[in-house]
Amino acid sequence: MSKKPFVVCLLNGMGIEDAKSYNIYSSEVMPTLDQFTNRYLFSTLNSSGKGVGLSENASATRELGYLNIGAGTIVKQSIQIVNEKIENNIFFENEALQYVIDHVRKNNSTIHLITLIGHKYGEDSMVHLRKMVEYCDKIGIKNICLHLYLGANNNSLDKSFPKYTSMVHRILNLYPNVKLSIISGIKHLKDSSGIVVTKELYKVTVGGIGEHWINYNEAVDSNYKRKNLEENIVPFIVHDNALIKNTDGVFIFNYENDLGSVYTDLLVQPSKYMYTNNTGINIMSKDTKIDPRIKRTKRFLIDALTELLKEKDINSITVQDLTKKADLTRGTFYLHYADMDEFLYNSMYDILNELVELVKPKHITKKITNINELNSSISFLNLFEYIGKNSEYFKLMLSEKGYSKFRSHLENLIKDKIYDNLVTSIIENENQLSVEQNILISYIISAHIGVIYNWLEKGMKYSPQYMASQLTQLTFEGVLNAAGLKLK
Repeated sequence: MSKKPFVVCLLNGMGIEDAKSYNIYSSEVMPTLDQFTNRYLFSTLNSSGKGVGLSENASATRELGYLNIGAGTIVKQSIQIVNEKIENNIFFENEALQYVIDHVRKNNSTIHLITLIGHKYGEDSMVHLRKMVEYCDKIGIKNICLHLYLGANNNSLDKSFPKYTSMVHRILNLYPNVKLSIISGIKHLKDSSGIVVTKELYKVTVGGIGEHWINYNEAVDSNYKRKNLEENIVPFIVHDNALIKNTDGVFIFNYENDLGSVYTDLLVQPSKYMYTNNTGINIMSKDTKIDPRIKRTKRFLIDALTELLKEKDINSITVQDLTKKADLTRGTFYLHYADMDEFLYNSMYDILNELVELVKPKHITKKITNINELNSSISFLNLFEYIGKNSEYFKLMLSEKGYSKFRSHLENLIKDKIYDNLVTSIIENENQLSVEQNILISYIISAHIGVIYNWLEKGMKYSPQYMASQLTQLTFEGVLNAAGLKLK
């Protein structure tokens, strides 16, 4: 028996539908295709909705179609998995959700629910939001804010929001304790959009810096008139009293891989990305660890900066110099930083804050009365060990070639997080000090930095253990003692 060739032909992009004026397949002008379908085995594939693991009637991407064909089975997407868990009453047992709920209850604060809207998810994303609101209201959470992100439409000009406004109205009318906080294009929530775009979103949702629209339908419609894609809609505020505040909780219905990581990291650790943080936000999170890949990239850039500082002044180092030395692309750099100045500031902050966290006084709950209590509270050994591990960076940054803000920022961190609390914990009354407290602390900090720089310049001749013991003796038995703080 001779073998005959067998060909599987997939017609990519061919939509088959009932006869309509715009449907070329049914227009009787395709004789070649008709010949093939009449002569050979012919079948159609459902390329949307549940046929590709999405919600009923939800539109799909070409890649999602390929995924299901390649797998040989329906690959359920996140939206459908959430559907099933809600239907089976196990969604609200989610550990991350319960953590946020417990945090909001403990602090009597607000829960912010972030969801995605678009034809890609059909009505299901709004159903999820309504179910979540019902649950929060049922368990007694008084303050609920909604954040709506539009544009899950595969980059089309479709106007999906009007279809779902009635569902938004229904939620707001049924639950008086629910407020609509902001509406934005989904682009601002995407990790791939970069930190600059995400920072703009942060300023709106936390700082209240942005457009204010009472009539959100008009706001969205104005974007439609400008022919903006829904995903590019600039974030705008609907309710002034619904911004994210300190101790609030945030929960994201995230159905994508490229959403929310940078934004939530920014919420938890704003000072990593912002020059100043006037909002006081410190949102609790179950897991605030940075992605190891991001940490590795930032470490490569810091190491590259250290090497370049051996060759040239910091003001002459460009992004191209830095990425070339780090063997990274400029695109990777701009994913995390807007420019060199932001990189210098944020990388400096990361390192100095990590240092201070290792050294700062621990568990001061009462007045310190003796040297042993002081030694157990503050760790100079951690100080010298950490600087020793990053010796080239500290040596160069403290030198004339280094970053002009480095020394002053280091001084401010040591003052605010170490010595202000430490000296206050020793003083028994206002008249105990023989010198003014600010002068004393400034003197100690300048002496510390001078000792550290000298140690680095001399090639770290002494061990971290020896340097820690010397600094302890000079500070606690010398300067503080001379200033009137007599410790036993």
